[in-house]
Amino acid sequence: MVSDLGSIELSRRDAVRDNVYIASLFVGGVIFLFALQQPYSLFMGFAFSVLYFFFLGGAKTFSLVSLLLLSLSVVIVSLPSVFLHHGLSPLFYVCSTLFVAGAAFSFSRLSIARSLKSLHIVFWFFWGVTLCLWGVHRNSAEPLGEIISGSSTNGIPSYFIVLQVAVSLAFLLCHSRLPILTPIATLVVAFLGLGRGSIVVALALLMASLAFNFLFFYGRSILVRGALCSLLSLVSVISLIVGFYVLGDFLSAYIERSKFSSGLMDPYRALILSEYLDRLDFLGVLFGGSYEGTVIDLKYDGNPHVAFIRTHAFYGLPGLLLVLFSPFILFFARRPLRFRVVGFSFLCLLLVRALTEPILFPTLLDFFYLYIFFIFFKVHAVAKR
Repeated sequence: MVSDLGSIELSRRDAVRDNVYIASLFVGGVIFLFALQQPYSLFMGFAFSVLYFFFLGGAKTFSLVSLLLLSLSVVIVSLPSVFLHHGLSPLFYVCSTLFVAGAAFSFSRLSIARSLKSLHIVFWFFWGVTLCLWGVHRNSAEPLGEIISGSSTNGIPSYFIVLQVAVSLAFLLCHSRLPILTPIATLVVAFLGLGRGSIVVALALLMASLAFNFLFFYGRSILVRGALCSLLSLVSVISLIVGFYVLGDFLSAYIERSKFSSGLMDPYRALILSEYLDRLDFLGVLFGGSYEGTVIDLKYDGNPHVAFIRTHAFYGLPGLLLVLFSPFILFFARRPLRFRVVGFSFLCLLLVRALTEPILFPTLLDFFYLYIFFIFFKVHAVAKR
């Protein structure tokens, strides 16, 4: 009788863990809480990740001793930053990232088809909501910047790009090709957001999806794939020429309204980077620098606006190098080489987006970055469950 009750309880837990809609609720909650950009929402996201990790069984994969040893090592590594410049923030974020990684691991334990369905639900829900809210604020100078108080116009498109990379690579592992519809939808949001970085990366994601599909996944022979790639290049050039000729006035008006009007380079972020680097001494290079006396502290309230500055400031050169070289880890996964090349390329594009927006390292959105590694290294026998 007791064993029957135990088996029923396990089956219920498995049913909850495999429930796509519960997973979608968590994934959507991570994005929403991060988008609020408030201290309480970060704590809620941390707590949310802890619950998801422990309640859905991800913690059972690890022994208590291994979790304690990992936590202790993380605390020791974080101590230099704690004592140097940034108080307990590095320690909080590294503990948060630890459980965000646990939540990403739990989410990756779903079959890839199920986790992809969950990502699609979240993607299209937020896409519909974003378009509706853009319609409400469309007469504003920065419509997407009006949706969430204190958010920039780059915020929402950047979140979509992070989600899009996760969707694309899960779709790749599930269907052996890259999606086209969701990158188009992401590009639409980027255009509505008017930000340079998001538009460039979203367009690169769409073009890379088309190019990789033609190069690696469409057609059965190298000759056919080469012909398809040539055709894609020809169509792209013709479309570009015709587009500028037919839509020249519209594009000119859009450029004037968007941040492209001030050029491709961002002088404000260039100043942030310059001042941060100028204040680094030998210890600062190794263990992270201070924001004190820079525009990050005086003008931007501690927000460096560049993910890699915060990564270095909190965790020094080792943390920065780990982040910058992390895409190369995918080449050690037991996946076809073409899959690893695509995954590496998409993660690099995500790093490019993080250059001008603090969307990763460390944030709640690291969930999606880490999820990609977990599904690439996932044992195939588990994926077929």
